[in-house]
Amino acid sequence: MTSGKGGGRHWPFILGGLLLLTACANLLLVSRALNNESFSVEPDYYEKAMAHDEVMAQERRNQQLGWQLDLTTDGAHLEVDLRDADGARLRGASVSVAAFHRARGNRVRRADFTERQGAYHADLGARRPGRWELRFVVTLGDARFTRTMTHQIWPHRGGSGEDAQ
Repeated sequence: MTSGKGGGRHWPFILGGLLLLTACANLLLVSRALNNESFSVEPDYYEKAMAHDEVMAQERRNQQLGWQLDLTTDGAHLEVDLRDADGARLRGASVSVAAFHRARGNRVRRADFTERQGAYHADLGARRPGRWELRFVVTLGDARFTRTMTHQIWPHRGGSGEDAQ
């Protein structure tokens, strides 16, 4: 039993190759995790957490105003009916929304509404069907009203398929 000349020299290269393979696999996994459209983090979440008192104050203002925001959709077209505490339509308000599909939280779509025939209209431009989170901000004079809701949106067929938003 004799070992040939240099018989143990290949082990460092095998170990080095395994370490390199492990490092490449880890880099690939990190890259996939960072570029995953389904992964999302609430923007400025720490600042929002620190501003919890302001959020609760806005909730109290929303209740004091007593405004009602009713949403209807036709495909990706949104229609908002705004009413005050007495049920009268609110006119001349500024209405905006930040919306995202629940499966694509880092793809936020924003839209400003235009007032037509007593209601507010906007096109979200979404093509992905399913559950959407909608964050509304309504201002009228000095009053500011917010509402967050989830809504099932069934956009009309078209666009570039299921992966399209």
